[in-house]
Amino acid sequence: MTTNKAIQPSLFKKNSLIPTLFRRLSVAFYEVAMVFGIYFLPSYLYLSLSNTRFEDLQQGGLRAWLYQFFIFVVFAIYFGWSWSNGRRTLAQKTWGVRIVNLDGSDLSQNRAVLRYILAWCSLLCVFMGFFYALFNTERLFLHDKILDTRIIFDETNASYNRKGH
Repeated sequence: MTTNKAIQPSLFKKNSLIPTLFRRLSVAFYEVAMVFGIYFLPSYLYLSLSNTRFEDLQQGGLRAWLYQFFIFVVFAIYFGWSWSNGRRTLAQKTWGVRIVNLDGSDLSQNRAVLRYILAWCSLLCVFMGFFYALFNTERLFLHDKILDTRIIFDETNASYNRKGH
């Protein structure tokens, strides 16, 4: 667990700590690859323990909905843990970013899970919450605007290049 120095909100307004949209989308695409790998073990466990065949899921019904809900919860736990208390996902570490509250403090686990849920809402609404960043002067995704969270450069990671992306 890391402790953060409070970040002055005025720095957010000047965009000095806010990564470019390219960097944030790169993190998202990297995250998809990581999540794809994480998906396999819980899926195997669920299908084995519930005595469900993959063909049963393709037919829809209650088993398919329960499976989808289970995977949603697994990822909520993963992102809720990864984004809270100063932790970061591998993609965030690689690209030198982290998620903080507007005052610069670390997200709580509940707030991180709520961010995950709102990001899914953005995704299900034809990516509208993500397109919002194209027109927002602070380059915020809609779920970050709603929750007063920010994706910022991670000042503790000196291995990234702020200038390029």
